[in-house]
Amino acid sequence: FIVGCVLYEIRAFITQQQLSRLRDNFMYALTHDMKTPLGTIHTVLDQSAKGVLDSPPEMRNKFNEIGLEQLLNLQALVNQILTIAQMEQKKLSIHRQQIELPGILNGLVNKFSVSTGKDIHFDVQLDLKDAEIWADPLYLTNAISNLIDNAIKYSGATVKIIIKAVVKGNQVYIHVIDNRFGISKSDQKKIFDRFERGAEIKRNKASGFGIGLNYVKSVIESHGGGIT
Repeated sequence: FIVGCVLYEIRAFITQQQLSRLRDNFMYALTHDMKTPLGTIHTVLDQSAKGVLDSPPEMRNKFNEIGLEQLLNLQALVNQILTIAQMEQKKLSIHRQQIELPGILNGLVNKFSVSTGKDIHFDVQLDLKDAEIWADPLYLTNAISNLIDNAIKYSGATVKIIIKAVVKGNQVYIHVIDNRFGISKSDQKKIFDRFERGAEIKRNKASGFGIGLNYVKSVIESHGGGIT
């Protein structure tokens, strides 16, 4: 009985330490990821209030676009956190409707082609056979967007991304394939765990704190699918 109690206390202590580490990593990464966009938005508003951006119009438009992009990044971050919280409480509502998957994929390609400084080449391959695809367009778009963002983030200066969508039976398979670092066998076992990225925040010098793939997994599974 005494040995059992000691083992229980040791396990509880280890769990507490792990939770504390995850919390610290999450808070550090969250602060780090929010600091840049908030700083950018502050700069845009400050310069605009001082009249610095009044002329020429091209400069004002450029700064406004940068500020809006950073604001959308913050909004996407908050939405991911809220979605995961809703999944935990089983309150996430998926509103399925018939979607045009080619339009969603091509829209994401256009978005990422102009929103990054890297040299990106996309190859979209579709074999949907006029199938009707039913999904929540917002959540599915955000999930695929996360995968593309990761493909860019964990690649070098030149990125080649293949996006494939294939219908087999009553399922649609969506593949996002990149050309660089890859994922080790050990990491493949845990990349869909929440905050996993936070534990290795400096890996490949890429920012993030490990909720993106957990978000994707939650969304895909809520549709009755799976991700590997």
